[in-house]
Amino acid sequence: PVTIWLLEGHIENVTGWSICKRGENTTSDCDEADELYYKLEHNILPVYYNQKENWKKIMISSIMINGPMFNSHRMAKEYILNSYL
Repeated sequence: PVTIWLLEGHIENVTGWSICKRGENTTSDCDEADELYYKLEHNILPVYYNQKENWKKIMISSIMINGPMFNSHRMAKEYILNSYL
């Protein structure tokens, strides 16, 4: 699967790829779709099909960097602390 992280956990070409970066003004969903298709064609698919080692590095980096930050244990802890305590 293609990893496209939310901007909070995103490092371009290290943990995945962003679509319409922070601060960019998009006027419609078409802008986002155009950028998605462009990124797929020019950035993501070439790495996946032609540079398998780089693809593996990106997937591993994504898990190592974002795994501790975005997981169900952290979410449940925050929910309990913010809702009940």
